[in-house]
Amino acid sequence: MEIRSSERHHLALIGQVPDACSLTWGWRRRGLAGFYCIGRISRYCARMRADGVLDENRYVTSVDAWDLGRASKMARWGLGARFGTLQEAEAAVVQAGRAAALAYRSWQDFSAGYILGRCLHFDEEDFGSWYTDMVDAHRILMTDPGSPWLNIPFR
Repeated sequence: MEIRSSERHHLALIGQVPDACSLTWGWRRRGLAGFYCIGRISRYCARMRADGVLDENRYVTSVDAWDLGRASKMARWGLGARFGTLQEAEAAVVQAGRAAALAYRSWQDFSAGYILGRCLHFDEEDFGSWYTDMVDAHRILMTDPGSPWLNIPFR
């Protein structure tokens, strides 16, 4: 079996998403996790290109955005629930932002990583609301003149 160049790229992502791609379905026990995950990632990337989330011939380079986005939200929830101070929450959000700037080159790349991470975690290739809600948010954030993504530099 020959592995295409796009699949080689997706092999690098497999190490980041073993729970989402293999444990739920038991693919790891059968030794098929890698092939299942490559196909799944490839299909999501193709759909994101078709929907304008990814530019032609672009791939998601990391799904770290999913975890960084959740870390930021947890810091804000923690502040709201009085589990931490404003300074602690701000430090956590700034740290997540710095990590995102190291992992991604633009808001668009960050968004694609977030969408893929979320879908690998929840969507099960239904391309349902776990996917479409985020594509809708991506489009608004990439086009609305008042969007922070268009007014605040990513790096």
